[in-house]
Amino acid sequence: MPDVTFLNIARTVEVQDGETILSAALAASIDYPHGCKSGRCGRCKTRLVEGAVDLFEHSRFALPPEERAAGLILACRAVPTGNASIVWLEGDATTRPFDTLRGEVV
Repeated sequence: MPDVTFLNIARTVEVQDGETILSAALAASIDYPHGCKSGRCGRCKTRLVEGAVDLFEHSRFALPPEERAAGLILACRAVPTGNASIVWLEGDATTRPFDTLRGEVV
């Protein structure tokens, strides 16, 4: 099983075979920026600093070919093929704690 190092927070997480980087981050309680979890919004856009990933199908809007060629990936669609190091592009997780919100739809 590969390890992914999240350079934003200097933390390494083991990723299960076939698991996406985003899924592994969320399972490890990392407040990773994301939205749709299906490769359509681009909110989890990430720079692959080191390593390689298989990238599942995604919207060209979320990750155009020229951005992919420049080393960007979508964490929700990226499965590491070995150890990797990444930097997400949005915000700083150390300043955004998890919140649990409860609500009622009326």
